[in-house]
Amino acid sequence: METHDKLLGEEQDHAIWDSEKGGGYLQQPLLSQQQQQAQDGVPNGKRSTSRRIYYRSIIAYLTSILGAIILGAALLRLLAAENTRKWTSWTTSTSHTSLTGDQYLLGVGKSDITGPVVEINLMGYADPKQVGSGLRQRLYSRAFIVGNIDNPSDRFVYLVLDTQSGDTAIRYGILNTLSTLGPEYKVYGHHNVAVTGTHSHAGPAGWLNYLLPQITSKGFDHQGYQAIVDGAVESIRKAHESLAPGYLSVGTTKVFGANINRSLFAYLANPEAERARYNTSLEDDGSVEKDLTLLKFQRASDGKDIGVLTWFPVHGTSLLGNNTLVAGDNKGVAAYLFEKSLREENPDFVAGFSQASVGDTSPNVLGAWCEDGSGEMCSFENSTCPVDGKSQACHGRGPGFGVPDNGASSCYEIGRRQFEPAKRLFDAAGDLKPVRGGWVKSFHKFHHMSGYEFALPDGRKARTCPAALGYSFAAGTSDGPGAFDFKQHDGNENTTSPVWKVVSRFLKDASEEQRRCHWPKPILLDVGEMERPYLWTPNIVDVQVFRVGQFFIVVSPGEATTMAGRRWKEAVAGHADAGEDDPMVVLGGPANSYTHYITTEEEYGIQRYEGASTLYGPHTLAAYINVTLSLLSYLSPDSPAPPPHDQKSMAFPPDNTNRSLSFIPSVVMDNAPLFKSFGDVLADVEEDTPYIIGDVVKVRFVGANPRNNLRLGQTYAAVEKLGKDGEWERFRDDGDWGLVFEWKRTSELMGWSEVQVGWDTAVEGEGEIEKGSAYRIRYYGDKKGLLDGVEAFEGLLGQSRACSSSLFSPTQRPLYLHILRFNALYKEKRADVPPSHCHELRESQQSELNSMNVVAYLTSTAQNRQTSLCHHPESDPYTASLVWCGLVLPACLCFFFSAVVRRDGDPWFLKIGMVRERGKPKNPIITVDRLESFVYRARIGGRSEPCCCKMMVVSVPTWDTRGEKATRSLCLWFWARSSGCEVGDEGVREGVILVVSSKTGGPFLHSIAGLRTEIQGPRDWEHLSPTHPRINDSSSKDPF
Repeated sequence: METHDKLLGEEQDHAIWDSEKGGGYLQQPLLSQQQQQAQDGVPNGKRSTSRRIYYRSIIAYLTSILGAIILGAALLRLLAAENTRKWTSWTTSTSHTSLTGDQYLLGVGKSDITGPVVEINLMGYADPKQVGSGLRQRLYSRAFIVGNIDNPSDRFVYLVLDTQSGDTAIRYGILNTLSTLGPEYKVYGHHNVAVTGTHSHAGPAGWLNYLLPQITSKGFDHQGYQAIVDGAVESIRKAHESLAPGYLSVGTTKVFGANINRSLFAYLANPEAERARYNTSLEDDGSVEKDLTLLKFQRASDGKDIGVLTWFPVHGTSLLGNNTLVAGDNKGVAAYLFEKSLREENPDFVAGFSQASVGDTSPNVLGAWCEDGSGEMCSFENSTCPVDGKSQACHGRGPGFGVPDNGASSCYEIGRRQFEPAKRLFDAAGDLKPVRGGWVKSFHKFHHMSGYEFALPDGRKARTCPAALGYSFAAGTSDGPGAFDFKQHDGNENTTSPVWKVVSRFLKDASEEQRRCHWPKPILLDVGEMERPYLWTPNIVDVQVFRVGQFFIVVSPGEATTMAGRRWKEAVAGHADAGEDDPMVVLGGPANSYTHYITTEEEYGIQRYEGASTLYGPHTLAAYINVTLSLLSYLSPDSPAPPPHDQKSMAFPPDNTNRSLSFIPSVVMDNAPLFKSFGDVLADVEEDTPYIIGDVVKVRFVGANPRNNLRLGQTYAAVEKLGKDGEWERFRDDGDWGLVFEWKRTSELMGWSEVQVGWDTAVEGEGEIEKGSAYRIRYYGDKKGLLDGVEAFEGLLGQSRACSSSLFSPTQRPLYLHILRFNALYKEKRADVPPSHCHELRESQQSELNSMNVVAYLTSTAQNRQTSLCHHPESDPYTASLVWCGLVLPACLCFFFSAVVRRDGDPWFLKIGMVRERGKPKNPIITVDRLESFVYRARIGGRSEPCCCKMMVVSVPTWDTRGEKATRSLCLWFWARSSGCEVGDEGVREGVILVVSSKTGGPFLHSIAGLRTEIQGPRDWEHLSPTHPRINDSSSKDPF
């Protein structure tokens, strides 16, 4: 209203509100006033003029007035278009004809929160050696506002930050800043603002409120803290200003291959009958939740989709502990892909991928394996390895395991696996149900968990404890193992070095009462009673629930495990005050104040990492549920507002922002090396290089420390494209996954540094990179002088190019062979199968597949669609070849793949070859190993340097006739079923080869779970397992 008053000025005196036509101001009195003024201004003597002149005058007056009315209406319409969301009546809005259901007041917003990307420890793995060195993807705050259209003060804000969690200091900062924005923002407060994190372990640290997480980051970083607060507030402001009537719809879908339970031993401690309720299929055994819940936001006025909010549980640990590039991990990828898919329809569309019951989940879906040379899986009970009995060599493996990119391939793939089913559900309007009721409610309470006494549902008395962490907390998880000799499932402090008992009691010797309260947890750190120099962890927690119609959001301050989240949600759904026959409940977090983990009492007793990190004792979950249910009455449609927060009547958690310690050094100065200037290109692209789509293009510049300017809402680097008009336009920036910005200090004393910008073209979609088009890379920096402050630069090189590389132009678009299935059929003729039937054969019965020598499954990375090719018949009954030429590839390149299976004395072997039109490769790309123990092995690799393809090494481990494992591999590993083996010279008859182009640097398109389904179905495979250490394991003697 204030904006409208300012714009209309004095004309508002003549305006009336038109409530019957959807709102808006009418200039109704103006016509009669102008006519009266016209009549009053005419002398009496002139009124006797001829009737003709009189009528002409009247017509002229009417015409001018009519024109003024039309012009005024047009201006008002333009004004309304700019400001309708600020002053149009919400209660009388006109809805789009295709939308039905109850209306809500909806708004979405997104803003940059990327903190310092270098020289700051990353938050999540608690490893002081993991210090940021650059940026893979910018971090964002995404805000979603839902309000009651009849009572707009009933509303809530759900924030999704690309951070490890929500936090007390961050939340205080957001609320305090909102209170300074004006009266209209007073509606936002403790009750209706939730600050959740995606749980990324790849963001800058140093912004949390309590001491324990500040230790590895060298204290509190005010620059990073302020970036998060300012960006979160800006996202709320954008959402507030976009508020308009709209519709909500909700639905669920299954997501497979994106999460597993990393603490299955603890999960199995829950009652068998309870677990059986969720064990619905082989793919969904209940050990983790496979449901993704989606809330869709649509504007009523034009039916446009403005946002989507999803909940799905998977840890933000796809990027490994050795990653040093800032990113939003797999949730950030999923949000990026969703927003990118709708960028043309609505550039302001916001996609939030929130966490759910994340506590015991992992994105490392290939399982936890020992990297100690044993080739075995980690122990089931305590995640240790056989060589030394410790946990340090136990690491989870994602779908891109084997690619030496610190988990980036796995990260992208797990993000894609969340995005694609979410997008399908989003597009399938029939699978979404309207959120009905129209009412919006929220409550929040600060609750002291230190010594809270309450009754359990069975009548037993229970009590929570001051926060404490157990010995297994220090063991870490298979996603990020800890140090020293700590183990998970360790219920006895005497099993570790006695040094830790001394250290523990030196810091704070827990009282006997505290030990009894936390039993069976042996206390390593009595953090809830350690207050010097300030609290180490919270004792006062946030309990919060939102409601919109039949949809409830439980906002969890900790990481609830799978079963803990189920119990919490079921308690809310089954409570009488829910007032709905079929309420839908989701759990989001970790939010507001990070309180580590929340396990069931049974899981707590196992004392793996999650149980040892459950801060308030074995009854932590029950306490959260008890407090939540006691406040649900405030969510009834006719309930009064919950009481305001008052420090006189309740305890508030401390705000340590201005008292936190910090040992993070500031930037001293930047200098350019001798005879160089900031922004000079140190390593350019090769101008005559035929860059292929799938290549990584890299350029190095003379740089400066990016901590000098966070460039919020801007970029450190950009890819520019030469347009048809001859002008350069931005094509990608560092908010895009494929553009990677890296920085390193080359001289600490002199203040020299370099920047490398890499563009991974493999992650670009179909048609996004134009063949033959020209691109260049630009770098934006900010230098700090010793005395003269910070100055921006783009670095001109000879005044001819501004911080940009030479032109480069991708020229080819190759296909990549991903799965090659072969059958070594000795003395058995095959049936000729026409290529048109290949796709059907890929999913046909085993008997039909056995009639073929070679089945190849090709996937175009450009088009993301599947094309199958069958064998090329030849006269030799033991030879099958596959000709791949002239299909999609340009004439420059032609691949000829042949698979020859024959008996040449002894042994058998499989050979795959490749030629190109311009000549033979410099080095053979095939090495054929002698078959030992009747096992086939094919290697596809080498440095062949054809015009656009290099293949990674892949081998096929199978069972031999004695039932023993054989053969190592570097990319993906699995055991083929042994039913095809025959004793004698014929050996193994079946296998699968995976081939992935090393040019892509991107994720594998198929996980092991996917292979089981796509090739033979789950019943045709035995246990599929990796059998070899990482590709960068120094112990590997493989020449590739």
